[in-house]
Amino acid sequence: MMGHEHFDVCLIYEHYGNFQGNDIRPWFENLINSMPSTKFSVVAIHSGDAPHEILPLGTAEPSSFHHINIDIRKAWEIPQSNRSTRRTPALPAASELLDALFLGEAATISDAMEKLQHQLEVSPKGARAAFLHGEPNWQMLRDSYNRNSPGEPFQEFFHLARALLAPLYAFAELVDVLPEANSYHALSHGYAGYLGTLLQKRHNARLISSNKGSQTLPKREQKRESNRTTATMRSFEHADFWLRLRDAMQRVTNNHATAITTTSQYQFDLRRKELGPIPAIHLIPEGIDTDYYHHFYTQHSAGPPPVVATIGPVVPTRDVKGFIRAIANLRERLPHITAWVVGSLHSDPHYAKECKSLVRNLGLYNHLRFFGDQDESTIYPRIGALVINTLSDTPPITLQQAQAAGVPVIATNVGACKELIEGRNEQDQELGASGAVVPIADPVATASAIAVLFENPEVWKSARSAGIKRCQRYYGLDVMLQQYQNLYQHPKRAA
Repeated sequence: MMGHEHFDVCLIYEHYGNFQGNDIRPWFENLINSMPSTKFSVVAIHSGDAPHEILPLGTAEPSSFHHINIDIRKAWEIPQSNRSTRRTPALPAASELLDALFLGEAATISDAMEKLQHQLEVSPKGARAAFLHGEPNWQMLRDSYNRNSPGEPFQEFFHLARALLAPLYAFAELVDVLPEANSYHALSHGYAGYLGTLLQKRHNARLISSNKGSQTLPKREQKRESNRTTATMRSFEHADFWLRLRDAMQRVTNNHATAITTTSQYQFDLRRKELGPIPAIHLIPEGIDTDYYHHFYTQHSAGPPPVVATIGPVVPTRDVKGFIRAIANLRERLPHITAWVVGSLHSDPHYAKECKSLVRNLGLYNHLRFFGDQDESTIYPRIGALVINTLSDTPPITLQQAQAAGVPVIATNVGACKELIEGRNEQDQELGASGAVVPIADPVATASAIAVLFENPEVWKSARSAGIKRCQRYYGLDVMLQQYQNLYQHPKRAA
């Protein structure tokens, strides 16, 4: 056990991706620094090659900050156990969970995961070693293979099953060495939420569930056959198993949460419909430093710069191809407009290559440029509009940043984009639209919305003014921090 120090709040997050790995650092630093009388601990579930020590800047009490790295990829790398451990019986719930993952029924997977949590909690030490090296567990995997994937390569099934289950065993062993706190705040679903439920049970604490920065892909089509008992062991099937596992972790986390936070009315309504009146659900919009972005507002007040951009990694969920096609549609109407694609080209190199080929095929050499990763603060003063062609129901933070910087936004009508641009309620809507909302995957509509902004200076000025006012009134950093402070004090009181 890591000493006997007790904390008020323990933040848990997964250290991967842009938001969870990098951009979340200033988020929790702001949170910690805004509450000097609250004692924080931070647990990072690390998935890289080596741990990275992350220290908050300017915390009032450095000793209140605690950082732990857990490499989930090494969850199964433990040495051979002694003979008695190798003969330890397999946990029945492990077999049930594997069967449920192959069946694909969400409720069944969640129930099996809950059972495995309980069996790991009451099982003697060494359950993980027994799972990895024990003879009964070897036989359990063989039996599961015969039921779920006969005829497919056993080696693939074996490694997939171990990779799915071994981290769950590892987290159960780590509970005793992690900080004890009054409240555990899982900042993302998946492993962070799963670990939060284990810590909540062990210390009889409160659990707050958030999904900060994560993006939900469009709902994948459910293709199930009523008599299906096997699964094709292919890489895309492997990805589906991980999605099922993470979905189950989310269900388990929400089932045990004392409180759940959402960042938009759209998400709030979904969670309320899904979960009912319990647990308490709090709407806490993502807060940004409006003062920092406001100084960009004055840098192009004379009129819109003839540049339209999309910002973010070049990946399919950002529909960069749709943006390129919109610029092709815009070319004849506004030939003087230049388009920028600002964001990493390395997240999905194959898709990035296809996007560049599309630019060549459409003859947009002189109209569209790829810039790679850039500091957004250097981009906002140089563009007249931002296009967010997202297919995700969680808008990127660049939408609010652009609004705060006085840049009108054209976004697809998914998730919370509409409420961010047109207003969440009647009072918010009175401020006016800070851009335009267009149908998903409609380059013609996107091109038309861009043209309206650049052809009508008054419309452009009205949109940028509405964005500034909306961010200052509803999405300020101070507003968000105060709401979290209230949440930690009264987690069961719904917003």
